[in-house]
Amino acid sequence: MPAEPTIRSVIAEADYVVGFFTLASVLGRLHDRAGSIQGAADGHWRANPHSDSPPDRPATLTALISDWCALPSPHHGEAANTASVDSPAYLRHLAAHRAAFDPFAARYLAAADSLPGAHTFEERHLAGFAALRTTDLSALTRTEVRPVREGLLRLVRSLPQNPAQLTAWYEQHLGQP
Repeated sequence: MPAEPTIRSVIAEADYVVGFFTLASVLGRLHDRAGSIQGAADGHWRANPHSDSPPDRPATLTALISDWCALPSPHHGEAANTASVDSPAYLRHLAAHRAAFDPFAARYLAAADSLPGAHTFEERHLAGFAALRTTDLSALTRTEVRPVREGLLRLVRSLPQNPAQLTAWYEQHLGQP
């Protein structure tokens, strides 16, 4: 692994990659469950305040997605715990676990987690949605090691702005509840 890993180099070595299809599936399920979510700078995981020896619990959208997908997530004391998913610190963490986010999922999550402090799922989704809408998707495909089909780009472009529509959108485009 290079000293300064990239999304591309981490994907190339990963045994497990959370792609945009998986992200899309989980977003619809999290919409009604997520509540208030903090930003990456506040820490991806936080201690449970209801116990003397608390287990950590997910605090960012990235941590919730990671937890849902059984992807290793950084905890207290790790440099990656307060880093953006596309930062070298977080990429080193993923590389150490031979895991990755594809460039589309990483772009969405980096933007969603960039809002400081507590925000609703809806606010974080709007930030991720806006990031995908304003990003040159063709350029983003060049950071992916695996082939990217036009169907994936159409799906990314069709992501609904309204998070209440995520489940229906996913079912319509991917034929799965």
